Amino acid sequence: MWRIVAAVVGLYRMVMDATRELFIRILMGILIFLGYVLLSLFIYAIMRRIMVPQKLHTLPVHLQYTPGCSDIQCPFPQAELILNGGKKLLSSGQYYKILLELEIPETNANQEVGVFMVNLTFHSTDGRYLSSSARPVMIRFKSFLLQILYTLFFAVPLLLGLWEQKQVIELVLFESYYEPYGDGALSALVTVQHHGVQLYSTQLSIEANFSGFTYYLYQWPISMSVIVIISIFVSLCTCTVLMWVSDVVRDYDEQRRAALQRRRMIQARTTGQAAQNGLGTQRRGRGRQQVGSNTALPPALEETTGSEISSEETSTVTGVEDLASEMGRGQSTPPPSITPTEGSVTSSDYSAGFNDVLSSLHTLSRELDGQEVGVANRNIRYRTGH
Repeated sequence: MWRIVAAVVGLYRMVMDATRELFIRILMGILIFLGYVLLSLFIYAIMRRIMVPQKLHTLPVHLQYTPGCSDIQCPFPQAELILNGGKKLLSSGQYYKILLELEIPETNANQEVGVFMVNLTFHSTDGRYLSSSARPVMIRFKSFLLQILYTLFFAVPLLLGLWEQKQVIELVLFESYYEPYGDGALSALVTVQHHGVQLYSTQLSIEANFSGFTYYLYQWPISMSVIVIISIFVSLCTCTVLMWVSDVVRDYDEQRRAALQRRRMIQARTTGQAAQNGLGTQRRGRGRQQVGSNTALPPALEETTGSEISSEETSTVTGVEDLASEMGRGQSTPPPSITPTEGSVTSSDYSAGFNDVLSSLHTLSRELDGQEVGVANRNIRYRTGH
């Protein structure tokens, strides 16, 4: 019973932990989504603010006349407009179309003036000349009969003040004026180059010429805003995924390098242990080859540890093998006669010990061929004693 209760409690805790983790992930996903949406809107607003300036600027032009002066030496009617006061009107790097709208009454004086020139000049903040344009202006001609018919047809609106006998002329001064970067236009000087011109009002219109991506942003603001915001959102998500993938790949590379280093350390340790085990086996094999103390050996075998085998010692080992093979075939002659003394070994004991040495030499030669580590750490010297 208690086991069932414990299993149910464990399952409940596991489900609650999984639910909590899922809820946290969903909440983080929603927050990241909303954050990316707000960031996309913010980026689009800044981009539109920079790329799409105000389309149209309209400035009234108040011409300054010199009262009672009609001489040619008198200054022409002119007006100066400040373009870069508290707020800069023209955006740097943008092209503009500049028009001057003249409201001219159909008086006999204006009919007699005929053609007159209107000039527009831009100056920078330091008073430097930037650009200038001059265009001719003339009111449209109407014959005497046409004026009578026109007056009779519009008599009622004219009497009620709803209509006026005037002409509105839109004069294009700049088709494509380029506002330079840095020191742009500060002021514009409008000059009417005739003293006898009569005007009701004048205003300067500055219209931006959009092209390329800016044109689409201005002409279709809703569609382009949706497209641009979605593009920015997708770009942000793509950058986030790429950064996450790069982190995962970097962690995987670090783990792989650490595993490879551990594997190399284990292989090096295993190789060292194998070398030590081989050296110990060789030492134990050579220990079994030693002859008992009661046998007098004419050849003496001396082992010296801790030194490396040179080329002379390798040739000595080869000589030992050749001598062992010759003695095994019976080509060796017995040693010279030894006068027995008290406590010495007899000839029969000498022969038996000599045969044991031969077998030991054969065994040693085979082990030297199979164990490179043992050969590298041993120094075998062979000398013949009589």
